[in-house]
Amino acid sequence: MVFMEADRVLPARVLIVEDEDGARAGLAAVVESWGYRTATARDGQEALEKLPQVSPVVLITDLK
Repeated sequence: MVFMEADRVLPARVLIVEDEDGARAGLAAVVESWGYRTATARDGQEALEKLPQVSPVVLITDLK
């Protein structure tokens, strides 16, 4: 999935919410290797704060 932005085609953005630093970084690396842009958050509160700026098409999180 791609989006147009100021005459440029950009890959879709994925927001990854994970409290474990290593898992968050690893998952972001994998998703980026698939060609997506990523943003990360450590918890739900940080994710909610980032939503307006990031505008993800997909959000990945673990629920406990």
